[in-house]
Amino acid sequence: MSLRALSLLTLTLGACSTDTRVEYYDGTPPSISGLSANFEDGNLGGNTITINGSGFGSDLAEVVVQVGSLNAEILSLADSAIEIVTPKGPIEGGPVDISVATAGGQTAALDVYTYEVSDVYDEQDAYILANNYWYSCFGGRDTLGVNAGCESISYIGNVGIDGYAEFFNFAFPRKHSTSYGWFGGSDWSPGEWSVQTPAYRPFASGVDELRQTLGNFNLHNRVLEGQGWCVDTTVLGSWYYGGTDEYNAFTYTGGDSLLFEGADSQVGCEELPNGRWYALADLNFCEVQEYEENHSNDYQADWPVGLPFFVPAGEGVDSDATPQERLASCRNGVDDDGDAADGQGADGLDTDCHPKIAIDLPEAGINGVELSLPEPVLFRAEQGIDTSQGESIWPLLPLESCFDDDDDGSTELDDVAIRLSWIPSTNFEASTTNTFVKAVDTHIRFSLSTLTLGWFGGEAQPIRATITVPDDNNYDEGTGLSYVDLPVEVFYQIPNIGFPNGVGSCEEQFGTFSCTWGDPALNDYGYLILTADRVTEYRLDAPNLPGDLVFAYATGDFGFQDWENPLSNGECGDCYDNDGDGWSDDLDADCIEGEGAENGLVDGTGFFSCSDGIDNDADGLADADDPDCESGVDRETNCGDGRDNDGDGWIDDLDGECADADGQEDGLDDESWTCTNGLDDDGDYWIDGEDPDCAAGNELEDEAFSGGPCNDGVDNDGHGDIDYFDPLCFTRGAASDAEEPNYSDQCEDGVENESTGDGYVDLFDPDCEYSPFWRENATFHVVEDRPATTACYDGLDNERVDDDLDGDADVDAADPACWNLNTDLGWVWIPDGFMDPAHRMDDGSCTDGVDNDGDGATDLQETDDCFPGVYDPINGNIDGDASELPD
Repeated sequence: MSLRALSLLTLTLGACSTDTRVEYYDGTPPSISGLSANFEDGNLGGNTITINGSGFGSDLAEVVVQVGSLNAEILSLADSAIEIVTPKGPIEGGPVDISVATAGGQTAALDVYTYEVSDVYDEQDAYILANNYWYSCFGGRDTLGVNAGCESISYIGNVGIDGYAEFFNFAFPRKHSTSYGWFGGSDWSPGEWSVQTPAYRPFASGVDELRQTLGNFNLHNRVLEGQGWCVDTTVLGSWYYGGTDEYNAFTYTGGDSLLFEGADSQVGCEELPNGRWYALADLNFCEVQEYEENHSNDYQADWPVGLPFFVPAGEGVDSDATPQERLASCRNGVDDDGDAADGQGADGLDTDCHPKIAIDLPEAGINGVELSLPEPVLFRAEQGIDTSQGESIWPLLPLESCFDDDDDGSTELDDVAIRLSWIPSTNFEASTTNTFVKAVDTHIRFSLSTLTLGWFGGEAQPIRATITVPDDNNYDEGTGLSYVDLPVEVFYQIPNIGFPNGVGSCEEQFGTFSCTWGDPALNDYGYLILTADRVTEYRLDAPNLPGDLVFAYATGDFGFQDWENPLSNGECGDCYDNDGDGWSDDLDADCIEGEGAENGLVDGTGFFSCSDGIDNDADGLADADDPDCESGVDRETNCGDGRDNDGDGWIDDLDGECADADGQEDGLDDESWTCTNGLDDDGDYWIDGEDPDCAAGNELEDEAFSGGPCNDGVDNDGHGDIDYFDPLCFTRGAASDAEEPNYSDQCEDGVENESTGDGYVDLFDPDCEYSPFWRENATFHVVEDRPATTACYDGLDNERVDDDLDGDADVDAADPACWNLNTDLGWVWIPDGFMDPAHRMDDGSCTDGVDNDGDGATDLQETDDCFPGVYDPINGNIDGDASELPD
């Protein structure tokens, strides 16, 4: 429609109009004279400022304030001042207008308020990002030293590298942080956590027509020069499925190996069918081709190599060192090259441990610009994440839900939910002296993003919390670590989210699985995504472009979690002390003994002196403040500390002194309690708590040999050691159900298996009565190692040393005093390591110095009669006889 036709149409409509409404602006507009603050750090808003001027009025309903293109929240209003909270700023930051409108009119102050972001982006019109997640559990496949699933998965490819780039045909100082971490984001919140609903993301396709294509770019690492990799291109296509409760995980690949074996040169590789040679020193980033879509700005690393690319020169390594050797020298905490630049974070102090990469983008006029990069960062979970499997892989580990870092018994908004630490990078800029480099900026960014997967609306990011801090944030010289804290106040704004909650059920039909899905009305299906990144950006002079090029290098970690917000779990699951008794949730007596509400109804009742508000033990501390109390159903005494405070062998409720609510373990036991006096009152060698007679300290130890084979007064295994003196009974206690274990292997083969020979075989060797009951592996035992060791298995001639009983200088199995006359095996002498010389079972005929059978040989001289027989359970024969024995 032409302008003239539009004007005629307007006049016609105006002539027919009967609208008599009063125009909105019918008076004098306000004026702006100044601001209480003219800038804020970041682009996420939230700053409180005052707009000074006149004509603002006093009716909040008739005033609108815009900062940039968004409305501000008005906190208070007077005719000469308006207090507001600033909204989000532009993605690129920078100065914006402030406008105030009233019923009388509107006014604008131009470029008076600035959202400060990094000056690295000044005069930028091109941006390149290289993500290096080789060291990330989800991003690459570096060996992390733990078996936690990282060996078989990767989110962005098996080398952990991807890329992103934008090239404009005009200078546009835009904040580009959209593609590192997991979906990144353009939020810039320096020093303070910011919560966004929804997540702050640019509409990338909105400037498609303003972009230009500069083609592919190349990175070069000279320490890898001369090295190559022969790839079997038939196996480059692969697909990994993580599995669910119903399906097992599996990986599909087109072949068995990515690497052609035996092809160690480019010529040899190219002679192989489907072979392609990759020079390791060059990493090409190629633009992704997407069907019928505009310039995508996504780049893939042409690098199907099972090795990292961003490899440093290394400390003290040879010129032909492998990438693994170079990396190892920079991870070992040792000053390998003797330049005194090592230590806790020392591998980060040595410039040899920083990768040096040259970037080539010829169409921008950039050729071989060398940059020194910081070493890859490894984030550690110090708090809030279960680190039982190793703190360096925090994205794979479960989140805690209750956070009480000040130990006041309740989760408060100012408590720390999660603390992440890292070794800050230093000295990496030392060799970045190229005149093309105009500015360098390094920062650490953490974020929590909810990714919802719903029936309606598909994928979305309805909320995200983020913070950007310097690399040396909260640096601790003692530990060499920097750290950042996520407060509960921020974390608890994240709603419940989890997957695969959306899966209803799966069943097999006609040989395949068919799945139904959960309630489509629910919107909490998805993931909580934690990301942590170190991002270093270099502003480079680009002679062929209208402005500068920013090259960004990112390393870090990220992971997918379930999150159940405690505030949705009721009073007994909200991590908060609702009734003020010092206990919360499953530590509160109301939740343990009551009806599921922290209402104080159980406090001070029954046996629970840790919930009555009284200092029962008069130590100046009551209830949860008293270290004697571990929960609200405990007692405010040392009867609940899990220790034997008076050394009588009884702990807490088993101690007779703890029979009432205010009892104390102080050693004032009743003399009638024979289970507490430290004596063997019934003569079965078991004392107090070791004796089956005693179930508690205030009982009587009065029934000897009352129990199973370890307390029946019988030598059940025929070794000459009864009950308490039997090694198995001594180890397992009087309640053991056997005096002899189930032997196997070396302990039932009829062979003396010790290489040095201790003279004992199978079940007569004490080795076999100590776990694992299958091997003979010692020549003797010392009492400190085996408390039940007898004098026949201690390596000493106890008789000669102690009382000169036999004066034969024989030790253990060589001493007849350690032989057992075993009638079950045919009246033969068996060297028995369980014997005690004072309790040997023989009749003395082989140790009495008498020729009992009149054959002219006495005792050990009688080799046929008195030499110990050894029973062979395999062949069933006995070596030796019993002719020396009296009739």
